[in-house]
Amino acid sequence: MRRILATAFTAAAALCVAEPALAQSVTEVTVTGQYVRPGEKPMSMSRVVSYADLDLSRAKDMDLLKERISYAARGVCTELGEAQPTQNNLGRSCQDNAIHDAMGRFETASVDAYGAPASTVVTNGPIPDTHPNRAAYGGPKSDAGRMTPPSGN
Repeated sequence: MRRILATAFTAAAALCVAEPALAQSVTEVTVTGQYVRPGEKPMSMSRVVSYADLDLSRAKDMDLLKERISYAARGVCTELGEAQPTQNNLGRSCQDNAIHDAMGRFETASVDAYGAPASTVVTNGPIPDTHPNRAAYGGPKSDAGRMTPPSGN
């Protein structure tokens, strides 16, 4: 009987210790810059960006997270000696790659933690160009649309 109670007590204690760990969510993302030059050994540097203080359901806080990631990427790439984004390397610079990679990691972490992407855009589809829709919504806004009769899709 004592053995059963001891086992039950141990299991309950283990659950009490493990439960807070299960309830925690990811509140940081790693920004990694890479230095790759032909003929040289590749180097990388990382910084951790915390967003524990942000409410990511608010657009203002999402913008702040993106700003933090951008700032960290700029710092990492500057320390590595990589060039800032210019017209010649736009989309391929160390900073652009670090931001893109970090935002991808953040999206993956938010999907894993919450079951949905951090931001979702919902749009309506196009409205078919028919007589009833022109009556309900008005005619086209462009001159080209005004010159053609309604035909549907």
